[in-house]
Amino acid sequence: MVGLVRAGLLLGWVALKSRVFQRALNWLGLAVGASALLSEVPGLDSLEVVTGLLQIVWFLWFGILTARIRSTESPLIA
Repeated sequence: MVGLVRAGLLLGWVALKSRVFQRALNWLGLAVGASALLSEVPGLDSLEVVTGLLQIVWFLWFGILTARIRSTESPLIA
């Protein structure tokens, strides 16, 4: 689990630096990763709830954003 969290944090950082998506979405992704990493610390198990809720928000936002990007692209002409 920790390896996936680290990979997610790295991807969030790269997306933030490259400005691929909205900055707020990238910061939210980093917050999700940080809360997931902190939830692994004994005694901070309650952060799993926060992580889950933040993930729902992030996935919805990311899905809407990518759907809008795809709908504005012109179709390929064969």
